[in-house]
Amino acid sequence: MRYFIAAAVLSLSVGLAHAQTYDLVIEGARVVDPETALDQVRNIGITGDEIAIVTPEPITGASVIDATGLIAAPGFIDLHAHGQDRYSEKVSIFDGRTTQMDLEAGALPVSDYFAAKAGVSLSNYGVSVSHAAARLMVMDGIDAQGSPMMTHALQKAGATGNLWAVQRATDAQLDQIDDLVRQGVEEGGIGIGVMVGYYPNAQSEGVTRMAQLAAAEGSFLTTHPRYLSIISPSGVLGQEEFVALGMAYDVSILLHHVPTNALSATEQALDIIEAANRNGGNILGEAFPYVRGSSFIAAEILAEGWQERTGMDYDDLIWVETGETLTEETFEKYRSERPDGFFLMEHIMRKDMLAAVLHPDIIIASDGMPLVDDAGASLPFAAPFGVGNGHPRSAGTFGAYLRIAIDDGSLTMPQIIAKTGFIQAKFLEPFAPEMHKRGRLQAGAFADITIFDPDTVKGVAGYTPGTNSLPSEGFVHVIVNGQPVVTGGQLVEDIFPGVAIRASR
Repeated sequence: MRYFIAAAVLSLSVGLAHAQTYDLVIEGARVVDPETALDQVRNIGITGDEIAIVTPEPITGASVIDATGLIAAPGFIDLHAHGQDRYSEKVSIFDGRTTQMDLEAGALPVSDYFAAKAGVSLSNYGVSVSHAAARLMVMDGIDAQGSPMMTHALQKAGATGNLWAVQRATDAQLDQIDDLVRQGVEEGGIGIGVMVGYYPNAQSEGVTRMAQLAAAEGSFLTTHPRYLSIISPSGVLGQEEFVALGMAYDVSILLHHVPTNALSATEQALDIIEAANRNGGNILGEAFPYVRGSSFIAAEILAEGWQERTGMDYDDLIWVETGETLTEETFEKYRSERPDGFFLMEHIMRKDMLAAVLHPDIIIASDGMPLVDDAGASLPFAAPFGVGNGHPRSAGTFGAYLRIAIDDGSLTMPQIIAKTGFIQAKFLEPFAPEMHKRGRLQAGAFADITIFDPDTVKGVAGYTPGTNSLPSEGFVHVIVNGQPVVTGGQLVEDIFPGVAIRASR
């Protein structure tokens, strides 16, 4: 009798669930949930900002999206998006990215960053505590006022000698830097961004202090390691510094763009990550699906001897604002007159890029620089697609990755999708608990959903001026916290549902 009563109650509850009218229903999608390895045609019911049900049964909604023939995946999570301006974010939302954080360069004060993003963001947002900006404040006296990539703080440092990048901090300065970083952690900074590759002369004690502070504050380190180099000291050695710190202090480590620093030793770098994790570490590597990188022209990677270290020459460098290939004369001109201007560089071999991009445990991240106008300034939100100058990864990273991975066929679809959000969310959960409800497509998760056509999806942005900021193709619908921001391939007007994601203890 109890069995029949229980069965009747279950049948009734299922029937009520299916009779419910949801705020939004996605019908007939091929639902891919990396956590459960689900890869089946299902209907999705959304109530408010959460997924209420994923079911093979028919359901009804106030609004309905027909996703027949399309894949519905958890919204993509980009942990390395420097383009935190509104135009760059708009272009990136067409690449399926429902969460866009800058965990490499970070921000300081962290509160300034969150204030600037509140209420005007298409996607969810978050930021690390910028160790570089703390050095900038203490050593050059320049307040980054949030993201140093977005406030042109780096350009201002040219007038003070770029001390943050070229000098070693004194003991007293190290104490001040510690205090600023600790404040950023208290304000919700997600990890501590130590992009020491831009100040490789920094003493080891200062970097070690960041690992100690992260351990004490329940945080972690993200890093652009030292040495973009194929000769000694190599990029792999720079990576090993942070792997060692992570293991020594039991601190999680996010290693940004592994092939960028490791270059032809990428396979070795990936082996080191795997070995550290087998031995109890928590080391997460990332990569982007391009053979060119991008940075600002005054970066230390272009200091004297850069040709020998990187294997590049002047004709491997492109000035973003004009698309011109640099010469020795223009290289020196821009380094002195426009230190914060962006350039492109061709330095990664395709086999090394693919080794990382197709590794099942290496996440995808754009390292997307801000898309700028012909004078290097930020563009207004309403500016049309295509007018923004910059590396195409700012616009097309996830579309380019999906095309590579789907065509390659070595990964299952749940594995392919895991690299776009689930692995990121799992890594961040201990530090930002709400990430437990992102990166999944299941009942109870936040309704961040990217819906794309697996046959046509691709990144189309290119290196030729006028193509740098073209939106990816094949992303038909993008939903952030239950609200469509892209539907039928078109931007929904006046909807900014992105929320702040902060670390908490």
